[in-house]
Amino acid sequence: MVWFQIGTWNGTTGFTVKDILLENALRSGLSAITGGKEFSLIMLVPEEHLTLQPVWNLIISAPWLDAIIGGTEETAFTGSIMEVLSDQNKKISRITVLESDDDLVQLINSVFTVVEGGTAEIGDIRIKGVDIRKAIILQSEQGVH
Repeated sequence: MVWFQIGTWNGTTGFTVKDILLENALRSGLSAITGGKEFSLIMLVPEEHLTLQPVWNLIISAPWLDAIIGGTEETAFTGSIMEVLSDQNKKISRITVLESDDDLVQLINSVFTVVEGGTAEIGDIRIKGVDIRKAIILQSEQGVH
């Protein structure tokens, strides 16, 4: 079964995938840290282990982040995000910064357009050979500088 919808989904697993508090904290936290810079991708992917509360991998990408990937600036940047999300950080297991030309970023951006303030939940979908079991896309835009 493939599903894609805007809004809240409560599946047969018994937990709500969409966490509005976490989404709002991410949006305001990222905006505060970056001074409102745009992202080409902001996506939450649940970790595979089962817990009472979902634990997420935050995946972000933007061309202006490409220069810091793999260095101490990336560590400082992701640390700043975790610090700003201190009330929510038990829900974020890790932060992955992907280069703007990464295949996954390009794939998601080519299929989904989710502008700032929107949300798309996807699951059980295969896009160009990539299986996505579950994800919440908070932003997905091509052409972000």
